[in-house]
Amino acid sequence: MQTEYGKGAAFLIASLMLSACGGGGGGTVAAPTGVVVQTTPFTKWSDVQGTTNIEAKGLGKYANYTHVNGVVTSFDDIVQDSPNPQTSAVFSFDNGALTSVSINSNGRLAGGLTSNLTADPDFVTALDLTTRAVVSNPKSTAWNYQSFGVWENGLTSTNRTVGVMSVGSPTANFNRTGSATFYGEVVGSYVDTAGNGNTVLANLTVTANFDAKTLGLTTSGTRISPDVWQNQAFVSKGTLDLTGTLNIAGNGTFSGTLTTTSGLTGGSTGQFYGPGAVELGGVFVLPAAGTSVETYSGAYGATQTTP
Repeated sequence: MQTEYGKGAAFLIASLMLSACGGGGGGTVAAPTGVVVQTTPFTKWSDVQGTTNIEAKGLGKYANYTHVNGVVTSFDDIVQDSPNPQTSAVFSFDNGALTSVSINSNGRLAGGLTSNLTADPDFVTALDLTTRAVVSNPKSTAWNYQSFGVWENGLTSTNRTVGVMSVGSPTANFNRTGSATFYGEVVGSYVDTAGNGNTVLANLTVTANFDAKTLGLTTSGTRISPDVWQNQAFVSKGTLDLTGTLNIAGNGTFSGTLTTTSGLTGGSTGQFYGPGAVELGGVFVLPAAGTSVETYSGAYGATQTTP
């Protein structure tokens, strides 16, 4: 993602405090104004009504990087932010409309005021002066039990962080058998070999063999934009199409390796969401080998479709 500045700092300060302080079982937190704000744990998006602050928890990855003269010059080691401490996100609604998103990944905060992503209504942008994110749209009918996205902070500094998250309502008592196909989308951040940042969107297909406890993941139609904040068009980037096999654990989490057509490779982790494991979501970070700054970070979500 490119590093343009946004607005809405005052509102974001309040929402970030919610993300940092809200409890997984619901609770109250103090906003900067001194007003006590109630947070509600996430169940599913179709339950959300009125004016409320919904907190969802899950997993994530992040990496610190250096940004000098408009380009990325180096990446630090990738950190898996799961399962403890967890990644969490607060979604603030006003009369049923999503107004802000704030993300807390091991104390690394990002987010801001939201608006629909012009290129894909299934996503929203969350923008502030020093942080930003692209997150799946809770008002979309594409998914009901999860959210996923990519974020950055430290945009006024040379030392910054890029992260990915998958949060939601994990499947309880996971016990699926047989097979199923899940369809969804990927959102990500791609840094090319010259250090230029881009936002990524892609179509996702996941074939599940629950008896063999494996997932076959593929993406297609991958496209990138150098600046979604200024509505710069997405263009095809087939070299970032993904394939990989993930192994399902007994509790409904999964992990494995993903590889792009161009050869970027790295680990992915995720979990099933919703009753009966009707949705799944996960995250990945794929760095280039050696000293190259080329890196593809992303998050994905999918829902089961019955033919």
